[in-house]
Amino acid sequence: MRGHVLPVLQLVLLPICCTATYVWSVLLGHVEAGFPYISDTGTYPPESCLFGLLLDIYATVTAISVYLRWQQIRTFYESDGSCGLRRANTAGLVLGLIAAFGVLLVANFQESNVIYVHLVGALFAFGGGAIYTWIQTVISYKAHLLPGHHACLRHFRAVLSIAITASCVLVVVFASLAKNKRGDIKTDRQGFKWLPSDKGFAEHIISTALEWAMAFMSATFFASFYREFKVFTFTMPVEFTVTEREVKVNGDLTSSEMQRAAFTVATIEY
Repeated sequence: MRGHVLPVLQLVLLPICCTATYVWSVLLGHVEAGFPYISDTGTYPPESCLFGLLLDIYATVTAISVYLRWQQIRTFYESDGSCGLRRANTAGLVLGLIAAFGVLLVANFQESNVIYVHLVGALFAFGGGAIYTWIQTVISYKAHLLPGHHACLRHFRAVLSIAITASCVLVVVFASLAKNKRGDIKTDRQGFKWLPSDKGFAEHIISTALEWAMAFMSATFFASFYREFKVFTFTMPVEFTVTEREVKVNGDLTSSEMQRAAFTVATIEY
């Protein structure tokens, strides 16, 4: 199978999940239309059921992508003497799986029921995910001879890593400011509903908008694996086959890299 299907699924699943539950929760009056947090749109039933289902699928696909990326780097650079690359690859596997597990926690432990577990899941998903993007960016610069890779990809990932990290920090900062300004609401409104008249509303909107942007940027980061996954064929148990066309296209492969490619893949397609 071609692994490039997985990044496409991630890029499609997350917007579908967020948009569907957002529309549903607004129609039911559970949140206001003006940029709620993503988790707010999946807090109450029945939309919480769809929210959990789609995020569970997304987390599973993410975990598989993380594993395949680890196996891809491990296989192609198996004979490489760089301990740094191997350690970074292993760290990426661990952080990526932690981020995927965090998405599962967010999906199945709603903030209205088990807030602390939900927040731990958000920390794993966004914090672990941000670190994962940096690890993969470093790997992209070190493993630039990987078939399917292009210079623009590693630069694009570096920009995304910066944006995701900045967004992660700013979400927490503006959420704290909004909460402090608003204080405890003394109405019968649900705490997830924010109105323009509420104190801290501007800070709240900035925080929620950044969260949505951060989530979509994370899915976009995984989508950047599309080209590299496309030139490999994955089999079970996981082995890699790189096409002869791609080896020819990557004219910057050295003789040792060519030998390594021939050694580490099962077969070469013609």
